[in-house]
Amino acid sequence: MITKSAFRYYAFGCHVYSEFMLPELCKEEKVEAIPELVIKEKDLREYWNAKAKANNYFVIERDMVLFHVPNIAIFLIEKGESISITLLSANKMDEMRLYLLGTCMGILLMQKRILPLHGSGIVIEGKVYAIVGDCGAGKSTLARAFLQKGYKLISDDIIPVQLNKGGNPIVIPIKSYGLRVCMSLK
Repeated sequence: MITKSAFRYYAFGCHVYSEFMLPELCKEEKVEAIPELVIKEKDLREYWNAKAKANNYFVIERDMVLFHVPNIAIFLIEKGESISITLLSANKMDEMRLYLLGTCMGILLMQKRILPLHGSGIVIEGKVYAIVGDCGAGKSTLARAFLQKGYKLISDDIIPVQLNKGGNPIVIPIKSYGLRVCMSLK
């Protein structure tokens, strides 16, 4: 049970309950929806000290990833259902959200058996086109050019892909953009 005030979002194909404001995500329209992902603040310092080895920033175990970003936060991602965060600097909220919506969500999606591709997804004539490549290759620049031409961005940084019942890859929209259904990736 969540006792702090929480924000509700719909992202990555699920209902999210967060103790942190995440302006990058769409607000949940169905406030009675049961959350499939809970993001909460929790003091993980003792847990980190007990689990981590010297000069290591990640601890990976079955159904659990714990990682530390010095001077920003400690993150714990469990079972594809929850993310716990210890914010180490109150003035580092923007940086914390970058790790939360990037690295943490990528790990969480893998725990849910959803493939997170690093790139941008653009909707063109009802299909999602994935723009993937190395860091600095121009993925976001190309996505921005498509946006300026009137196409919709369905995801940026992470493209969640899973197979539907027919074995075809589908993209789960990060934001709904009025598209609550998954789009085909071709």
